[in-house]
Amino acid sequence: MTAVFTDWLGSEPAAYAQKIIKACGLNEPPFCERQIADFLKIDIYEISPADIEGYRLFNPDFPSVESFINESCTFMGTGEEGGRVIYTPEIVSAARKRMNILHECGHAVLPWHDQYCYLCKDKDMDPGIRKQIEREAFLCASEFIMPRVYFVQDVLSLQSMSFAAIKILSKRYHASLEATANWFTYTHPGICSVLMIEPTNIDEPDCEEIEVIPAHQENLKVGAPAMFFKKLEPEGDPLKVKYAMRSRRFPEYIRSNTGIAKGSPIHQAWLHGKASRGEIPASTFGFLGKAPLQFECLSLGYRSRMLVLLWEEDRQNRLIYAGKELIA
Repeated sequence: MTAVFTDWLGSEPAAYAQKIIKACGLNEPPFCERQIADFLKIDIYEISPADIEGYRLFNPDFPSVESFINESCTFMGTGEEGGRVIYTPEIVSAARKRMNILHECGHAVLPWHDQYCYLCKDKDMDPGIRKQIEREAFLCASEFIMPRVYFVQDVLSLQSMSFAAIKILSKRYHASLEATANWFTYTHPGICSVLMIEPTNIDEPDCEEIEVIPAHQENLKVGAPAMFFKKLEPEGDPLKVKYAMRSRRFPEYIRSNTGIAKGSPIHQAWLHGKASRGEIPASTFGFLGKAPLQFECLSLGYRSRMLVLLWEEDRQNRLIYAGKELIA
């Protein structure tokens, strides 16, 4: 199948994944990523260590390419016969490879992604646009792997806001723990959020500075009321938020680069590299006048990163989701 703009189903990426799942006749997850790619007429080529060694002989700039491959980067290109091919490293976990392949399938399925070149350098594409299209591809891939029609019912049947429940779902859908945690919070009908935490001094790619307001233009004051924000340049804070995902009912937006103070429960859990669960002040994330949040931390064991699950007690006694009453 070749996705064209006449297949327009709106701006929700999951709708396109649902259409492909139905067209493939898939009924019970986990769905095979190769079956979906085959339906879309996309070949998959796994980059082997032998391929890397062969490329090393012909490219003097190989170290940068090797780093690219070792980062488990997957991309779509054109094969020898002109068809689309997804290139993915052979030596990565099955769950990571599965997400990467279906992420690229997401780009192929979403009709408004045809106008972008995914192999262009970051500096050649507006950062905001690039972030948005990658997020849309992730949402489409997550729907392929963890279709909401099944996933939400499984979440509710577990009746647990915990990483233990997320691990069960990860095995059920053959997905990575990180991807499952993100989808768990994004689709959850309750009040929750998940954060990826990393050290503040982690190496960041060089970025070109852009002056937002030209020198000749006056920055007019609009008389907006003062607002409290957690600082976004966490100098002195040992940890920062890499990204956050939240459910639709979680009332606050936690921005990337929000600092996590030394001595906080999250910092203590990170220092000891152990799972931790308890209560944390909402002010940790810059929320004012909020009751404490419940939290659970889980170390990922790589790059000193950690997942943090946040949630509030749900006092709503009736909840309608997809036209059905889930809590009575």
